[in-house]
Amino acid sequence: HHIILFIVEREQHSFITEQFRKTSLPTTQLKKMTSTDVIPSTLEVNYDTNITKLYEAITNSDWDLAIATAKSSPQEAQTWVVRHYDDAKVAEREGTNIMWRFLPIHSACARQPPASVLSALLKAYPDGAKCQDDQGMYPLHYACGNQGSREIIRLLLVGFPQAAKMADPRGMLPLHYVSCWGPSTPSIIDMVMVAHRKASSIQDEDGNTPLDLALEGDYELKDEVVMALKRWVKTSSTKDSSESTTATTTSTLDPVAIQDEKSEKDPLTTTTTTTTTSSSATETAAAIHANTMESPRTVSRLRHEVTKLKAEKRDLELSSKRDLDRAVSVLQKECTELTEKLESANTEIDQCHDKILDYQTAAKTQEAALQKQTLELESTLEKLNQLTKDHQTLENEYAALQGQFQEKSVKTVEAADMYDTLNTTLTTMMETQQTLLHNFQDRQERLVSGAELRRAKLQSLLDFEHQFLQIYGPQNEGESPQGDGGEGEQPTTKTTGLQHDLQQQFKEMELLQQQVKNHME
Repeated sequence: HHIILFIVEREQHSFITEQFRKTSLPTTQLKKMTSTDVIPSTLEVNYDTNITKLYEAITNSDWDLAIATAKSSPQEAQTWVVRHYDDAKVAEREGTNIMWRFLPIHSACARQPPASVLSALLKAYPDGAKCQDDQGMYPLHYACGNQGSREIIRLLLVGFPQAAKMADPRGMLPLHYVSCWGPSTPSIIDMVMVAHRKASSIQDEDGNTPLDLALEGDYELKDEVVMALKRWVKTSSTKDSSESTTATTTSTLDPVAIQDEKSEKDPLTTTTTTTTTSSSATETAAAIHANTMESPRTVSRLRHEVTKLKAEKRDLELSSKRDLDRAVSVLQKECTELTEKLESANTEIDQCHDKILDYQTAAKTQEAALQKQTLELESTLEKLNQLTKDHQTLENEYAALQGQFQEKSVKTVEAADMYDTLNTTLTTMMETQQTLLHNFQDRQERLVSGAELRRAKLQSLLDFEHQFLQIYGPQNEGESPQGDGGEGEQPTTKTTGLQHDLQQQFKEMELLQQQVKNHME
């Protein structure tokens, strides 16, 4: 298959193949590529630096903005958008620094736009349909290669019908493009063929006719396109044969009007070739009958030719009838399909109607539920107002409690400081008490040891005294023992009193510590 140049400006590289680029025409030859009665616009912008608002809207398929911009700024419709190669080596290899050069109408036709967009572009710049891009392609080529709608093709043919006869640098007509890539509707084949009746037999540089490309194509309407092209090819060959026979006949007869030239001059006429050929055969027969008296030999030859033309006429009529029957069959099939679709649509409409009734019932139910929810919401709002008042009261109480808490916190801090001080003092006192107790225990041990020693000595003295009394008799009886006994009891009494005082002091300190802890809690 041939390579069609599709406009994809927003990509970072060009989709133009090396083979296709070799056939590109330089910008300096642009005037030669356009119609002889059109001087192309000289307005030009760089795609990468200052792209026009109209062209950007088209590349984004924002058709509403494109229409509005074409109306408000019609000069942008005739402004060429050019993209250059960034690499100088590539530009040198290609022989030009231009990657591509398009008008907004070229880009739009490659994107299957609505007919309103093309109408706005043609209204802003009517000569846009007559301009070729840097590849030598008209907007009609892009529309045919990208399955443009019937209305798009019609607008382009009305704007510049000669485009149907213009080939690109590879010899491809718009009919080649639509045959290769497929139309949006089969009737487009007839529209393009009416504009250029010989297009079905023209070959591109590879020797392919539109029918050859259609047979190799892979798209949904391939069979319809092939059938339409075959019909035009057959009609064209029959017409050529008829015209050749008529030319031979008229060489020996008076000039006779063979065909109405008006149908050839008007590319959009709907007159069929079959009718023209039949009319030519009839007129030729009349001319032959008017001149039958000239020569018996000529009359015999002309009668043979008339018989042949009548046979061809019958064949054409049968062929036309078969084509008509096939067309009627196709139309009947389409009518049947449309009827089925209509019935299906009616069924869907009934289902939608039932759904609407269900939705209405559900809406009423939801409305009742909404009213109930509204009442509940009003009640909830009243409760919320009451809760708001209670909340305000609680906030006031909380503020008061917070003030009290701050006062308590201050007192707590003071009590904590006092507790730390008392704890330090108490710790110091306890350490002192421990030292005193240790010293007291040491002293008590010494006193007890001394008391034991003195008791032992006193006992020894008592024993000695008793022996003495036994030997020498009693003197001052009971005086010394009592005196000694009083002296012996004095350390024990003092020790017991000191120990009692220390224990009493320990109890007071423990009580004080317990009170401090309770105060902190």
